[in-house]
Amino acid sequence: MNNTPLLAVIYTQLEALQASTTSALIPPLAREARMVLSLRRASSAFAASSSSTSTTNADGTPDPLAASRDTYRSALKLLQDPLLPVRAQGLHLLRSLVLDKEHALLSTDPALLPAVLDIFVAALEEEDSFLYLNAVQGLSSLVDVFGRQVVGRLLEVYTGRRRGEAGGPREVGEGERGMRELDKRLRVGETLTQVIQRAGEALAVLGTSTFALSSATLSSPGSLTCPPAARS
Repeated sequence: MNNTPLLAVIYTQLEALQASTTSALIPPLAREARMVLSLRRASSAFAASSSSTSTTNADGTPDPLAASRDTYRSALKLLQDPLLPVRAQGLHLLRSLVLDKEHALLSTDPALLPAVLDIFVAALEEEDSFLYLNAVQGLSSLVDVFGRQVVGRLLEVYTGRRRGEAGGPREVGEGERGMRELDKRLRVGETLTQVIQRAGEALAVLGTSTFALSSATLSSPGSLTCPPAARS
């Protein structure tokens, strides 16, 4: 979280804890905590870009972004609800903002896009299919609209390596932890597959090297080593 360095450290530590633990109890708690921190970042980014709730500008003219801001606030509120269908509606509202090119709320402040991206990536780890499928659709839409700004982050998640880090995809590991990591990467792979299928020859717009890597990775499922439980 750019405006809260301590929370950024906590978020990173939670991510590491979730990836390294062998306990079945910790991952869902860590996932929920990361989602809360992602929502905090999204809320802070939005507050920094617009503290006004008025539907008019200072000169009295209608504010074209007022409805989009209300939708964004509603989405963040819904995502904090304990009921899964309500949280899914929050993800759906965020996706509608991504696709709203007329008002393009996410382009009004550079902090909004990474904040929303974090929310969708965190939702990929949800066990409920209704939630993670909404996350896949949201990420796919983000790539359609923002291109390489989003693709790089998705490839980091898919390969388990930071941008610029040498080597192919990291193995997902074994046991329950490996299964969780495999599920997350396969959902990112589904997102990238949707983008590749829709873009066709327009892939060059998103960066030749980026999609050369993604195409090679997606065409070789064996590059992600499944844990023993997944092979049986």
